[in-house]
Amino acid sequence: MNNHDDILGACAATLALLSLVFLAGCVPERGRCPEDQLERDSECLMAGDILATDAGAPDGGDACAVDMCGDCDHDRSNDCVRDCAGEWGGDAVEDMCGSCDAERDNDCETDCLGVWGGPARLDACAMCDADPDNDCVEDCHGVLGGAATLDACDVCDDNIGNDCGQDCAGTWGGEAAIDMCGDCNGDPDDACVAFPMVSAGNQHTCSLDRLGKARCWGAGETDEGGVPDTGQSIVPNGLVLSTLSAGCWHTCGLLESSGEAVCWGAGQTDEDAAPNFGQSMAPAGVVFTRLSSGCWHTCGMRALDGQWICWGAGTTNLGSYPDYGQASVPSQPIVDVSASVLNTCGLRQEGIIVCWGAMDYGLMFEPVAEGFLAISVGHEHACAIDSDHHALCWGRDYSGETRAPAGVEFAAIGAGELLSCGLRRDNGQAICWGRNNSNQQAPPPRVSFTQLSVGAEHICGLDAARVLHCWGDDSEGQLAPPD
Repeated sequence: MNNHDDILGACAATLALLSLVFLAGCVPERGRCPEDQLERDSECLMAGDILATDAGAPDGGDACAVDMCGDCDHDRSNDCVRDCAGEWGGDAVEDMCGSCDAERDNDCETDCLGVWGGPARLDACAMCDADPDNDCVEDCHGVLGGAATLDACDVCDDNIGNDCGQDCAGTWGGEAAIDMCGDCNGDPDDACVAFPMVSAGNQHTCSLDRLGKARCWGAGETDEGGVPDTGQSIVPNGLVLSTLSAGCWHTCGLLESSGEAVCWGAGQTDEDAAPNFGQSMAPAGVVFTRLSSGCWHTCGMRALDGQWICWGAGTTNLGSYPDYGQASVPSQPIVDVSASVLNTCGLRQEGIIVCWGAMDYGLMFEPVAEGFLAISVGHEHACAIDSDHHALCWGRDYSGETRAPAGVEFAAIGAGELLSCGLRRDNGQAICWGRNNSNQQAPPPRVSFTQLSVGAEHICGLDAARVLHCWGDDSEGQLAPPD
């Protein structure tokens, strides 16, 4: 190679070396310069300052601009910018929750309400909120978020309509109730809860409660040994009865356990003198289904054969007081009996009336007909209901007691001393006629009765709710049971 070629080669090598030096000078240096400037060769340059000429460009080279990230190129569209943290060329970005970092794994998400980064969460009851104090809890059935609650009676349910209430004693869920006497208690043995039946005697009244316990009040609450206090209201202890019948001075009932008759009051002995004629001396070992108590005698229907038998005065007919044969039952198939003072009347199967006993009261002149439905004998008169449900009365008539109202249909009938009463068939209301010295003709208005019992001068009945109503004479306290 000649000297000329050597010189040219040396120049080219020199130029190449200089180009590399100038290109190397395009790489920025950082350190002492402000944040928005670059350092090069101990100089601080602004981004975009021309640093060198690109000698390698075909057209002789364009200006090279260095951006804030130290990149030197001809593309201004990729000039370096700051990230959300203020770092030039940094990777940090602000996510949906407003957080600035370069970590993609912790990018913000929406909560259950759709709020980016919100604190709301679904609890065990699928309730979405940010309140930890109302997080779902179990109800009394163990159901998360259930509505069941314990009421005052410790009953767990979600039925507000059956929440426990207080009884009359103020006890939540208690069973105490106000009974027919106005008492508040939970005693099922309380005799005042209801009266399945009532029977009015001469001057006393008896009833049975729903457990078969008898209760009597009025005359005879003591036993003075003579009328009117012969112990007819002193019920023996421990009796459980299926039915009872109050007479003039004694009371009889049928034992629930055996059907045998038991009596208390006058007539525990047969002295053949008032008031003791043996009317309380019921035959032992005989099972009865029905009873009727008069003054001096008592009658019952035997369960064995359906025959009526009587005991007390009048088992024989001596024709003198008190034996007029009123306890001597005719040999006929009698289905119902009403015992009185010196007389007894009954109904045969076909509804024919049969009477026996004293002849001088007109009671023996009973109606001659069939189809009678019921009968009741008073002191000296009797009343019956015929097949048309009309009332027919006969015997002595001192105060109009035999003058039954015409055109009225009756469902029940009762005869007392000088009065008679019946229950209307259409509405169950009571009608009374005869003596009215103690308002016997003034029954409770608009009360529909299911039972009626007529005493000497007072009347008692039960309405559909088994509530007791009594009216008339109260000279011995026979109208209302004691507290």
